[in-house]
Amino acid sequence: MKKFVYLCGIMLLSMNIRAQIEIDNNWIPVIDDNFHDFQGWNDYFKEIDRYPGYERTWECFSRELFTGITETNKYQAYQKSHAYLSVDNKMTLKAEYKSSTPLLCGVDYTVPLGKECTGGSHLMPENIFYFSGMLETRLKYWFGYYEIKCRLPLHAGVKTSFWLFGAEENHYYEEIDILEHGEIFSPDAYNRVYNCGIHYSPNSSNFENANHSVCLYYHFANGVPDVTHEHTYACEWLPDRIRWFFDGEVIFECNDRDEIPQYPMQLKVTHPVINNAIDTVQNTPIWQGIDSATIHHIKYIQLVYDCDSDVAIRNASDITSYQPGVKRSIAMGASGGLEISNTTDIVFRASEAITIDREFTIPVGAKVTMIVQSCPNTE
Repeated sequence: MKKFVYLCGIMLLSMNIRAQIEIDNNWIPVIDDNFHDFQGWNDYFKEIDRYPGYERTWECFSRELFTGITETNKYQAYQKSHAYLSVDNKMTLKAEYKSSTPLLCGVDYTVPLGKECTGGSHLMPENIFYFSGMLETRLKYWFGYYEIKCRLPLHAGVKTSFWLFGAEENHYYEEIDILEHGEIFSPDAYNRVYNCGIHYSPNSSNFENANHSVCLYYHFANGVPDVTHEHTYACEWLPDRIRWFFDGEVIFECNDRDEIPQYPMQLKVTHPVINNAIDTVQNTPIWQGIDSATIHHIKYIQLVYDCDSDVAIRNASDITSYQPGVKRSIAMGASGGLEISNTTDIVFRASEAITIDREFTIPVGAKVTMIVQSCPNTE
C-alpha cells in the first residue's frame, strides 16, 4: 500500500496563485464581480438599502458606523451616493470634504434603514466632516481565495482597506486584512507600502493569543509602480494557513491554526478618512479635497469541503463522476488495473489520507494532483 501526502506548496510554483485555483476542480467561484456586466446595477444599488433574497452581493451603507460599538479616528459618514460606477465602468469609492464644522446625523447625512440618529448626533466618538463610499457583502463567507484589483489615492488621512470582518458579537473585533493602505503605516513612503495580516481587539475571542496581531508591512520592490496604479491584492484563507499575495506572488504567511479565524466573516471594502486628515487639537479638517479608490474587480473563490466522505475510485466512471471537495479519505486503484485517460486533469484533496492501494496507472499527458490538508473545525 502506498500513501501519498502532497502539500499545497509543491504545486506548480511558477503559476500565478489564481491560475492554480482556477484549474483545481475543488474550488468554485462565488463572487466574480467586475461590476459592469450587470446593466442597471448602479441605479438599483443606490436606491435599495437591503436587497431581498440573494439577487445582490453588495450593500453600500456602513453597519459599523451605526452599531453603537465605539470606533475611534474615523471622520466620514459612508453614503450611498459615494459608491458608484464611473464612466469607464469601475466601481468607485469617493471620499469628499463636506464641511469645516461637524455634520449632523439625519440633517446633513442619512443613515441605513432600521437605524436612528440620537439627538441629531451619531454613534461615533469623532465628529463627521467628510462623506465617503464603502462596500460590504450581505452574506458571510469563509475559507477560500479573496482578490481585489484596484487603484488607490494618496492624501493625508486616507486608509483604503479590503478585509474580512468578524461581525458576530463573540468574535468582534477580529479581522483578516488583505489590503490596508494609508499614510499612518509609512508616512515617508506610503505610496509604496501597505499592511496585511490578522488583527484581534480586546473584545475578540482570540485576544488571549500572545501576538494579538499577526501582520506585515509590505514594501513594493524597486521598479514596481506605486499604489496609484492597478495592482492585485489577495489572500488564500484555509483552516490551518493564510497566505497573502501581491500581484500573484506570496508575500506573507501564517501557519498557526490558533491564530486563524475558524468561522464565516463579512467581506468589506472601506475608504475612510482618519485622524491624519484632522487637526485633532483644534478639531478642524486639514485635508479638504476629493479622492477616489477605483476597483477593477473583486473575486471570492470557495474551496469546497466534503470532510465526512470516504471515496473509493475503482474504475474510469468513478473518475468522471467524481464530485469535487476535500474528502476525509480517498482510495484509488483496481485489482485488474485502473488506467485513467491521458486527457484527465484532476486534483484530489483529503484531510486524512489519499491511498493508492491497488494498481493505478497515470499515462503521459494526464495531470493528477494529490493534496492532504486540514478540514474546518465542526464544533
